[in-house]
Amino acid sequence: MMDFRKRFFVITSVVVALLLVLLLLFLVLSRREPATETTEIVPSAPVSVTDTTVPTETPNAPATQPVTPTPVAEPGELYVKQLARLFVERSGSYSNQNNNQHLDEVAQFATPRVMTWMRSQAPTNGGVFQGHTTTVVVVKTREYATDRAVVEVGAQEAIETGGTEEVKYKIGRVEFVNVGGVWKVDGVFWES
Repeated sequence: MMDFRKRFFVITSVVVALLLVLLLLFLVLSRREPATETTEIVPSAPVSVTDTTVPTETPNAPATQPVTPTPVAEPGELYVKQLARLFVERSGSYSNQNNNQHLDEVAQFATPRVMTWMRSQAPTNGGVFQGHTTTVVVVKTREYATDRAVVEVGAQEAIETGGTEEVKYKIGRVEFVNVGGVWKVDGVFWES
C-alpha cells in the first residue's frame, strides 16, 4: 500500500501529463490550415474579347530616371579610409592611467615624424582619472593618388574626468604617404 505522499505524487504527475498532452494536441490542431473551398464562376452571358493590346505608356505616369550604378572605390582608397578610422579611434582613445599604450598600438601605422610629435603631446600619467574615447562617425576621401592620400574624418570624443562626462565633436583630416607600398599616417590635423 502506498502512503499519502506517493499517491499524491503519482496523481499529480498523471494530471500534469494529461494537461501537457491536451496542450500539445491543441497546438497541433490550431496550426493546421483550414480547407479552402473552391468555387467555379460560370458567366451568365458569353463574353467577347476584342482588344488585347496593352498600352505602352500610362497617362500621367511619372517619368523614371535611368539607374546609375554606384561607383566602386579602389581597394587602396577603401584601405586608407579604414586606416584613418582605425588610427583616429585608437590614438584618440586613452586614459591618463595606461602609460600611453594607445601610442604603441598605432606606431606601426604612422611615420616616425608623426610618432615623435604624438609622444611629445602624450598626457602625463597619474592624478585624477581622465579617459578619452574617440569614435569616428564620418570618413570621406578628399584626395587619393598612388603616393599620397587625404581623408577627412568627423569624430565624437567622450571625455570622462572624475565621474563626469563631456562629449565633443570635431572635424579634421588625416594625411597619408605611401612608403614602399605601405600607407603610413603622415599627419593628423583638427579644425579649431
